[in-house]
Amino acid sequence: MGEEENVAVNLANESEQLKISFRNLSFTVNVSGKDLDILKQLYGDFSPGRLCAIVGPSGAGKSSLLNILSGFRKPTGDSVLLINGKPTSQSFIRRNSSYIAQDLTFLGKLTTRETLNYAAKLKLPAGTTEATRRLIVANIVQLLGLEKCINNYVEKLSGGERKRLSIGEELITNPPIMIFDEPTSGLDSVSTVQVVTHLRDLAHSGRTVICVIHQPSSFVLELFDDIYVLSDGQCIYRGPIDSIVGKFQEAGYLCPQYYNRADFILEVASQQRQGNLDLLIWKAKENGGPVAANYMGIFILPATSMPMLIFCGFFIRYKEMPVFMKPLSYVPFFRYLYEGSFQALYGFGRSDLNCDQEFCYFKSISKILEEMDMTNNNYHWDIVAVVIWILILKIVSYFALRMKLKKLLS
Repeated sequence: MGEEENVAVNLANESEQLKISFRNLSFTVNVSGKDLDILKQLYGDFSPGRLCAIVGPSGAGKSSLLNILSGFRKPTGDSVLLINGKPTSQSFIRRNSSYIAQDLTFLGKLTTRETLNYAAKLKLPAGTTEATRRLIVANIVQLLGLEKCINNYVEKLSGGERKRLSIGEELITNPPIMIFDEPTSGLDSVSTVQVVTHLRDLAHSGRTVICVIHQPSSFVLELFDDIYVLSDGQCIYRGPIDSIVGKFQEAGYLCPQYYNRADFILEVASQQRQGNLDLLIWKAKENGGPVAANYMGIFILPATSMPMLIFCGFFIRYKEMPVFMKPLSYVPFFRYLYEGSFQALYGFGRSDLNCDQEFCYFKSISKILEEMDMTNNNYHWDIVAVVIWILILKIVSYFALRMKLKKLLS
């Protein structure tokens, strides 16, 4: 009985927890000799203990994303798939996940109990005892609320009961990752709530549960912890359900009061509402995507470069600076580039310039150097300063890339 008790505890509670992450996930197919981008540089995390819904209009790439996450399709480009922060393979994902398709196939003349018993005999290791198999089936029946239909023929089951039976078949091997393609398709509102409630219980027991949901009701949407919204192969939101309206509002999409959030999300994803969709795409990538880095670069580069240009001695000469600002002129690398170039042109004892006019103020090289405050500059020190700046920039770039890669693989 000790072995059977352990099986019951493992099935009802936590299995091995696996977190799925992906970075720069892309998927391209060739159609009539032309490459068609189905998924475009997606970023995301699906964590154990949280029920996640993938939503979007038809053609947004939901099924393609599921096929990649379940290991049945290989992503293209520089896509990175991670399990618990470490790179993984398609075969590992297939071994540790179950994919429940939208279309269910059963033998209608078998009862619910017989279906689960045969599935247990086929899926469990050969050395599993009959008592253990029965205990696993009993726990699945109790977990999914199939007691009332345990002796009914499968062909007599309702749509919701058939969906739960398909879940039960996959639970026999107790997979840590469960992926569902529209598990509520064809169900009435009551059956939909029952199925999603059971999926939430599975997720909260420590599994990673991912579902594609087609037009959920407002109540059903509340049963999910996280949502991943796709629009034309791009993610426009990923995160908690409760934050999505606020994030959309920041991009100019206002959800009317008392309006179904699920309908509102799909309308935004279908581009039926006015707003800044590019901003949503950027925000969905900002936790690790290259778009965020580009936007930050657009801001940081001018913010750091302009002060260096101002104090390099070209716009404001050294003798015209206030005393407290003069030390700042020794920081910009533009100063040393500027001074070194000027010294290379007009230094090293160069003779005066030729001039055909009667009076040429800048004919004298010494006058030019005096006007630019460079009479006492040392060319070799400028070269040393430029080399030091290059080394500093390379060191900073190295550690920045190292931190970025560490974050990408975490």
